[in-house]
Amino acid sequence: MIVCLQKLLRTLVNSWYLFSLAAALYAYGQVWQPLTHLHSNDFKHIYLGTQAIWSGRDPYSAPSLLDVAKDFGLGNAALNPYVYLPFTGIALGFLKFFPFPTAALLWFFINHSFLLFSFIIWARLLAENTTSTFSRLGWFNILLLLASISHPLSRTLTAGQLNIVLLFCYVMSFWALRKHWEFLAGAIIGFASVFKLAPAVFALYFLLLRRVRALLAMALTSAVLLLLSIAIAGWRMHRDFLPVLAQMGYGKSTWQEYGATFWKDPWNQSLNSFFTHLMVEANRVTVSWFSGTQVSANIFTIVASAVLVALFSAAAWQYGGKYPRANHASEERVREALFLATLLLSLLLPSLLWDHYLVVLLLPVSWLIAVGIERNLVGIPWIALLCYMLTAMPVRLDAESFRHGLGVLLMSSKLYPTLIIFGLLLRVTYQLQKSCSQPSDQGEIARKDR
Repeated sequence: MIVCLQKLLRTLVNSWYLFSLAAALYAYGQVWQPLTHLHSNDFKHIYLGTQAIWSGRDPYSAPSLLDVAKDFGLGNAALNPYVYLPFTGIALGFLKFFPFPTAALLWFFINHSFLLFSFIIWARLLAENTTSTFSRLGWFNILLLLASISHPLSRTLTAGQLNIVLLFCYVMSFWALRKHWEFLAGAIIGFASVFKLAPAVFALYFLLLRRVRALLAMALTSAVLLLLSIAIAGWRMHRDFLPVLAQMGYGKSTWQEYGATFWKDPWNQSLNSFFTHLMVEANRVTVSWFSGTQVSANIFTIVASAVLVALFSAAAWQYGGKYPRANHASEERVREALFLATLLLSLLLPSLLWDHYLVVLLLPVSWLIAVGIERNLVGIPWIALLCYMLTAMPVRLDAESFRHGLGVLLMSSKLYPTLIIFGLLLRVTYQLQKSCSQPSDQGEIARKDR
């Protein structure tokens, strides 16, 4: 009976019928619905920063950005600060030729194009793990279904954020590493690191796993793009970014002089936001459990971040030096688990983890499901899927009931499943390392040869 149900499930998942359903759900949930609620709140400062950079104006100070906003018909719009390197605006320079409404709509569909192309590549990679279970079409169907219910994706699309570009870069770098094109993989991450700083943590991954070519390519690409950016925008604009970078540290905020408090915003799911809500007396967001200061919350954040880095480094170091390479398939999966754990670090370490950043969890969760099926890791796929559902569902994180008592813990309700996914990746890493010294079975060898 169970075998028949499993066969029926495989047939359904791999069918064009499910594709039709998944495509319809995606079209309604992530195309039609976001289009009807397209406010492009985050895209405003990206667009205005791009215009400022290409016209040689300061994109970082509030008065300058407001002046640019007036020039482009957004003088009465609420604005967030432009918090990226000048290179980001340079890379998006093609949007400066369009008026804001047209540029926002164009960016919306560019995001969909990046996402769907990423799904095509990612589905192919996952199908290589589960050739006897789910096909490429099956995995594409699964990704479409997971995306169609993702509130972080909806928020990314309606706000016009940059998360899908990063997701695309992660997919392409992962694909290049599986092809053993280390230089290309490092170059892609180098671009991502200059486009949006968080991927720079992958330098630790390449270093600990002794991927020297990838590390050099990452550093070289970043340096070349920065030099190109300086040549276009000038050194002074890049120097002006340094105070902005410092303002994005723990317990701080850009435009704090204008009342901005991004580090403790309810929608910020970072460790620093969590400890601030829990520990800092009179934080003006929650009724804290303790009578601590912002300094104490920052110290706890640093300690927690150091623990995450130490756990990751221990797993990566153990992989790098302990096991002989008799089982190449298991070795490859360990590298992939650590790659995705690095992606989680790029989310968990900064002071800002806006809930829409969690759209990239599609990658580690689907990979955990695939490897769980491939290696019969009982429970891993279901725990990963449950964590994804908890991060994907819409939650009113600034609800009044979350501002006092036990509700304070719920204000960071999307942080906990993200931490669990990070833990699952490390757990899988250690489980797979045990088989690295054991010769591959015939199925693994055949799959490797193909």
